[in-house]
Amino acid sequence: MGNDDVLILTIYALVVFYVLYKMALSYEELQEDQIEILLDLETLDQKANAQLSHQSNVHQIQAKVEDSSIMAELFKRFAEATGGEIPKEFKDPKKMPTYKQITLTPKAIFEKSQSPEDTFDLPSNISIAVRPQGKNPLKPPIQFLRVEVNNRTVDYQVYIDWDRCTITYFSKQGQRVIRMLPVGSIELSQRQVYSVINPGQQLRTDVTTEGNFSRNAETQRLEASNPMIDVGQLAALLQMGQSKGGKPGQSGDKKSDKPREASDKAGKSGDSNSRLTRKSLYSLTLWISVKALVERESQATNLLLPFSFDVVYLEGQIAFLPLRILLDWLRNRVENVNTTFTGTRARR
Repeated sequence: MGNDDVLILTIYALVVFYVLYKMALSYEELQEDQIEILLDLETLDQKANAQLSHQSNVHQIQAKVEDSSIMAELFKRFAEATGGEIPKEFKDPKKMPTYKQITLTPKAIFEKSQSPEDTFDLPSNISIAVRPQGKNPLKPPIQFLRVEVNNRTVDYQVYIDWDRCTITYFSKQGQRVIRMLPVGSIELSQRQVYSVINPGQQLRTDVTTEGNFSRNAETQRLEASNPMIDVGQLAALLQMGQSKGGKPGQSGDKKSDKPREASDKAGKSGDSNSRLTRKSLYSLTLWISVKALVERESQATNLLLPFSFDVVYLEGQIAFLPLRILLDWLRNRVENVNTTFTGTRARR
């Protein structure tokens, strides 16, 4: 191979290398930063069980924090055992959003009527979740929090007293929770009606704080004009904390960091995003009452459930892992070349 051939191959290699590098830069421009919302699992579990252990009229309720995907698996096994139909929202577990929820399992009072062919029994429990959870884009802002309650028991009612629920932001000052109504206007001066979830029923409703309401100049009605969470502003605060010397995953809180552990595990699986977690950026505290159908109101079991959330800032990453590794390698190679010849690192 002559010198001319070597020169041509070298130029060709440099051109290919440059094209791949520009492709990496174009992919970077298309990436979007995100935040990840993580429920403080340990605090929710500890508070719920501590309250249950101190109530004399406990219905032998067991509280457990678990993943929502467990119900999809249960319904699948139920359909296989009984030949029944899987509910629409659980037919495709891959498309079903997964999130953490607390499950209350009270002692059954009434016996379920079963036919001889029944070989599988779905759990009789009450699941409570607050969303959103998981990864969210920086736009649009989160307008409301979604409260989901599913009463799968046959002998218990669930009540939510919205006027005894609070939402807390960065500070410790709690704000009154306002449940959004599908019809009609909202009057902040009036008491809110209890939500009742009877056996076999579920509740899905949006909530916000009374501070997010303002009066419409034309209709003179109160409207939720401000978003519940400005995700872009929240990400800017996390980045600001990171630029002040905070290390990814640090928040200065000496409490247990189980939500952070979940993020760290994700990082070990190939996610090299820079992260900064701040403890309890916002929380929704729900007042829940569980009452057996045969009991009086005074015998209800009352729980104040704190759904506190950590927020993690995620830099944009390419979802396809092999391509992400290749482009990271190419970018690092170019940065090393620039450092060698110019003494300065390439701008990202």
